[in-house]
Amino acid sequence: MANLKLSYQYVVTEEGLRKLIGAQWPEQLVKDYLASKNTAQQFVDAINKNSDDIAVINGQITTINGEIVVINGQITTLTTNLNNHVAAQSAHGATGDIVGTDDYCTASVGGTVLLASAVADASTASITPPTALGSAPATYNQAYAQSQTDAINTLITNVSDLRTTLNALVGVVNNMLATERTAKQRAV
Repeated sequence: MANLKLSYQYVVTEEGLRKLIGAQWPEQLVKDYLASKNTAQQFVDAINKNSDDIAVINGQITTINGEIVVINGQITTLTTNLNNHVAAQSAHGATGDIVGTDDYCTASVGGTVLLASAVADASTASITPPTALGSAPATYNQAYAQSQTDAINTLITNVSDLRTTLNALVGVVNNMLATERTAKQRAV
């Protein structure tokens, strides 16, 4: 929009007006004329001020329109990137339909993998095997028979300890499997 400037060309003072018309006009008419002239000048000044303000606003609108074009370009880029990511079949080391809620792993498709809860370590068994027995004597020997009994009792104790350790290990494995299922890392 062009910057419109108006001017009020015919400016006459009260004294100049009295010289022009002499006594032909009554005093009230002269005062009305001068008041109308002043009012017209005020309108011209206001229009010129508004024209300047409009020019400034038009400049601001042009700047804002340029910023809107830049923002729209950024929105288009972000939308494209998001759509490409949603449609992706491979990203971040996973394959398959990987974006969205509850996209958990399956046997053939990758997906979201949650961190499983911590599981306590399995304890090691502290079992001492029995000492080796020498060859059996040709005749009954009480000391040898006691060694065999002691070795058998040690084996029984060791088997019992192994059973306890194995049961604890089964508990740890079951706990680990349960936490993996909860984290959607293993099928239910």
